[in-house]
Amino acid sequence: MKQQILTQKLSMLIFTALFFIYSIPTVSYAHRRVEFEEGDTTTREIAENTPADTNIGEPLRYSTNLPDECIGVSFSGPNRGAFYLSR
Repeated sequence: MKQQILTQKLSMLIFTALFFIYSIPTVSYAHRRVEFEEGDTTTREIAENTPADTNIGEPLRYSTNLPDECIGVSFSGPNRGAFYLSR
């Protein structure tokens, strides 16, 4: 009788563990492709002495099927610290 109860408990434990393991989503969002309308990358050049709050082009538009997807933006050049990115 004790052996049967232990076997049932062990079976239930194994079932529960497998249920949790296989119920975890396996989709990796890190490898989903974000598609930009301007191509894979784009560069915006800003002329020297451009006044603040000057529009330097259309917003970057992209499409993805993921909610809350983020894109990365970087500044380069010797004066990269002089720029501010607003939303």
